[in-house]
Amino acid sequence: MVCLLQELFKIKIMNKLPAGLVDNNLEFIENNGVPFVVYMGRVLPYEESVMGRDVIHHDMMVNIELVAEFSKEFDIHGIELEKKWVICRFGGFNLIPDFEQKYDKHNVEYHYCPNRSNCQLSGQVCMLPEGPGGKLTHREIETLQVIAEGDAIKMAAERMHVKETTIKTFIKNIHKKLRVNNRAELVKYAFKNNLL
Repeated sequence: MVCLLQELFKIKIMNKLPAGLVDNNLEFIENNGVPFVVYMGRVLPYEESVMGRDVIHHDMMVNIELVAEFSKEFDIHGIELEKKWVICRFGGFNLIPDFEQKYDKHNVEYHYCPNRSNCQLSGQVCMLPEGPGGKLTHREIETLQVIAEGDAIKMAAERMHVKETTIKTFIKNIHKKLRVNNRAELVKYAFKNNLL
């Protein structure tokens, strides 16, 4: 719960309260592998939120074929399937509500997942970050994170086990896709979109 409060505080510092705290939007948050719902000023475990579960049930029904593949991929069912769906599809904590007030408009989001590089459903259940110039690849996301953390190109190449020219190519592609011009704009994008 301490990490969750730290995230809430970080968003508040940015002069914007997260969805669900002061409005009727819904925000799903993952904290230590447990999904929570932020709604009408309260933070509840997913299982205790009737509204949150209703909205997720509807989302799962609309995506029934994808849910079947997801269930098979992780070999889970019932409430555990729901919770994993919430974490993978909406678990990131950003400034965009997961479900807006009428709950018919939702925003699937990117958030860190250790299974992302080998998950067959990556980019389908969860989303890859997308800018005006297209979606970032997994390696571009990793490059963005490493560069945003302050690593120089040489250090980033060593850390990612690639050549410096590869890192430079990734950075060029990221700049093009996100329409950013420098490291500061990259960091701003990464922070705003929960990539750090």
